[in-house]
Amino acid sequence: MEFVLYGTDKRMEYLALRLKRAGHRVLTWEGIKSAYATKIDSLLELTGAVRLVLPLSADSALKTRALEGLPLGSLVFGGSPPTDEESTALAAKKAITWIDLAEDDDYCRANAVPTAEGALHKFLECTPTCAAESTAVIFGSGRVAEATIDLFSRVGIDQLVCARNEKARRALRRAGHRTCPLPVPEKKRARLSSASALINTVPKAGIVDAEVIASLPRGTPILELASGKENIDLSAAEARGCPVFFLPALPGKIAPKSAADALFSAITKPKDVRT
Repeated sequence: MEFVLYGTDKRMEYLALRLKRAGHRVLTWEGIKSAYATKIDSLLELTGAVRLVLPLSADSALKTRALEGLPLGSLVFGGSPPTDEESTALAAKKAITWIDLAEDDDYCRANAVPTAEGALHKFLECTPTCAAESTAVIFGSGRVAEATIDLFSRVGIDQLVCARNEKARRALRRAGHRTCPLPVPEKKRARLSSASALINTVPKAGIVDAEVIASLPRGTPILELASGKENIDLSAAEARGCPVFFLPALPGKIAPKSAADALFSAITKPKDVRT
């Protein structure tokens, strides 16, 4: 198979090596320079169908360029496909298949572990107390939140988990964790006052709103793991002196080889298994 990789992080270098050793031809488009890959300047140079690997955080402009340049019958691995009418029509016309890796449970679970490790690293870096004297307020109960809760528990960090899913909250309480509904009810916002840092894993606009921020101690760091600036009221955070850290693509930064292994498994998965 022929793979085209887009991206500049260390993960893509490891991925190029994995693919090359597995007998695939590897190209890079506006990305890494690797001894295991051939660089191309444009997708228009391609003459046959390829498998293109894009970052999950790729913006709409990059996705559109990919659709415009890819040969007929190509396969794209990345985040969600573009949904505008023109892009959808173009993908159909060129018989391009788009795989949203965010929907691949195995891939997301593998990525959740280094994401949690990156969150722990940043938490310890930006809080002035040792782990056993700190409290993390965690928004969410999905894969990344699960991995974060597990890792933080193992190093002795107290946690308040705020989640929308009542079933998840019950399971967390049975495991000995304190929980709170999400959005946080007004009568329960006082519980946020113990936070050493707030970690958001929920990709929802306004989930960390002005009311939540006003309930945090002044200067509380906010770690955004859900890759969305719209998730946090930045004006309220600035007014309260709460630094906001956007932490996208942590697996590629914290554990690039492990992240490459997870990506390799996802993009080489047989079609019948993937579907």
